Amino acid sequence: MAQKQNRIGKFSMIAMVTAAMIFDLIEAGLGFLAIGLVLNRLIVVVKWFLFWFWFKIKDVHFTKLNSKSASRRAVTAISTFLIGMIPILGILPEFTIGIIAMLLLVRVEDKTGISAEKTESATRTLNRERLKIQKRKAA
Repeated sequence: MAQKQNRIGKFSMIAMVTAAMIFDLIEAGLGFLAIGLVLNRLIVVVKWFLFWFWFKIKDVHFTKLNSKSASRRAVTAISTFLIGMIPILGILPEFTIGIIAMLLLVRVEDKTGISAEKTESATRTLNRERLKIQKRKAA
């Protein structure tokens, strides 16, 4: 049986977290300057575009709305983006934390081979079977 490869390797994970930290440090440094109020908003948009593209290259999607796993990643991305747009909260390392959370979600999916949509489908099937058993007992 062939072992499924991770979509994001260790080197890429380290590179992504390092890049996220660098972006957060730049934002924190600019956050204390008046020009930072404008530049940080621009940095937030640029870094999310770059990471969206980076994740897309690694076959990690945020926009497949039929996928609960992609929805979790999308919620993580959107909330991190919105926190980054708030001037005072923008100096926190929210981007690094968001990237780490997304990488962990992807790693768990890759390691277990179980995505949220597969789990949800199995739960529905199990519930249907339970209902059939209950109906038989009641009859």
